[in-house]
Amino acid sequence: MSDILIKTLPYQADPLPLFSHLKSRSWAQLLDSGNCNTELARYDLMVADPRLKIISQKGTTRITDNGGKITETLENTFELVKTILADISCNDRSLPFCGGALGYFGYDLASESSASEPVTTDQRPVMIDLPDMAIGIYDWAVITDHFEKKTLLVTCSEQKEALEELEQLYSELSGHVNSITSREAVPALQVSQLDVDIDYTHYKNGFNHIQNYLKDGDCYQINYARCYSSSCQGSAWESYKLLRHNNPVPFGAYLDFPFGQILSASPERFIKVSGNHVETRPIKGTRPRGLTEKEDNKLKADLSNSEKDRAENLMIVDLLRNDLGKTCDPGTIEVPELFKTETFPTVFHLVSTVTGKIKNGLSALDVLRHCFPGGSITGAPKKRAMEIIQELEKHQRDIYCGAIGYISFNGNMDTNIAIRTMTVADKQLCFWAGGGIVADSEVENEFQETRDKAAAFCQLLNIQDIP
Repeated sequence: MSDILIKTLPYQADPLPLFSHLKSRSWAQLLDSGNCNTELARYDLMVADPRLKIISQKGTTRITDNGGKITETLENTFELVKTILADISCNDRSLPFCGGALGYFGYDLASESSASEPVTTDQRPVMIDLPDMAIGIYDWAVITDHFEKKTLLVTCSEQKEALEELEQLYSELSGHVNSITSREAVPALQVSQLDVDIDYTHYKNGFNHIQNYLKDGDCYQINYARCYSSSCQGSAWESYKLLRHNNPVPFGAYLDFPFGQILSASPERFIKVSGNHVETRPIKGTRPRGLTEKEDNKLKADLSNSEKDRAENLMIVDLLRNDLGKTCDPGTIEVPELFKTETFPTVFHLVSTVTGKIKNGLSALDVLRHCFPGGSITGAPKKRAMEIIQELEKHQRDIYCGAIGYISFNGNMDTNIAIRTMTVADKQLCFWAGGGIVADSEVENEFQETRDKAAAFCQLLNIQDIP
């Protein structure tokens, strides 16, 4: 059983300068609370230089250690990460993360989850070919607690090499952290044209297919999405800094891999585990922000009072209660918040909260596996909804609608739903936007909702006319 070793650094209200210093290291990753004025935005996490790099692609997982030794396995990815994390145990849960797994689980990893047994083999193309999962096992992390106004360098590893690295990093950061500034800016991402794989004509056709499935009783709700893409030039990191400034969210992330960068401005928590307490916060229901305060108030009230949006939200709440029931004690699942309207820079969202107590003997990875992917971005019932998504959407989702987050050696976990998330690789970029369709949905409104959700990235790319 390991203890947490903590070294205090000067408080970093803004994580960007410090991460700019760390991002040249291998597999540098930032989980960013966006300095949002909300109880959800307490911690920023930064990691780099993992001792293990785990990449899963089409059922095969490759594990690379610090010495370059590569091991391949066909073991279930969720079970594999669970087994690796069990090598180090820490009972101190005073911090959210003390080292452990951090990275992303792509939507297409659903074939390995327990919540949705595999649908037929997906033959659709990918827009950008990412691994299904990329997770680093990190011995140390820099954690900023914005409530306590503290920045800490932490580890629970007792390995000599890890402790030596921690001392070296502490010496480096403590000597320079007050003088760290972002490096000379290079241009942010630039595009000449933004394409989308499903235009209005194709969207309407897919919408009509979904309505037929709804009428036939195949499903109750389908999340239908479009993929935007373009060739690009410039810096993904510079674009993330702009995105964060324009669109701060409590579950943002910047992940820097050799195969590409991931920029996330997600407003949605997927699964949080602290001790035996689990929480999920599904979003269902969206309105754009208004141009004036009066318009803003009208749109917010319209969302709050919308029976259609409440019905959609409640369907997903029920789905997640069912998913959590597979790993939580009977009678512990509750809905402390239902239909809460939350404000973000470009949209309003309708959010609910579902909680439960995890059964003895189960872990955060068990909860994640049984709930993956999140019901708010599939529809209900989940398995049939995913089959319809695969039939109607033109591309595999990759990281979109998967999860980004951490699973700590102390058992804690926090993940987002990877919506409002952009992938950049080989001078190409892509991002998605979608929404839930139910029986009384109107095609023009649903199509416009996808455009509203794409607005933040289109603004980032200086695209005036959103496709």
